[in-house]
Amino acid sequence: MVATLLRARGIHGALSSAASGYDAPGSGLQIRRGPPADLVQHIDKWIGGANKGMEDQEEAERQRKTKALAEEEERQKRIREVNEKVKNL
Repeated sequence: MVATLLRARGIHGALSSAASGYDAPGSGLQIRRGPPADLVQHIDKWIGGANKGMEDQEEAERQRKTKALAEEEERQKRIREVNEKVKNL
């Protein structure tokens, strides 16, 4: 996803200086431009994990709702059965 965003902004390849990956604005001070080489992969992995977690939560919620619906249907069935027995007394 991050790689796609970077390409959309016209950034292709690694985000660093062409020569060494560092700029030297002052004596002895080096500042790296752009993210570390594997940052995009880490972000993609993190987003993938987050998406998986959301999918798992949604599936668990669907299962809870299905179970609750089945329990409610069973409860209503028992109520109808009891009502029929009482009506026939």
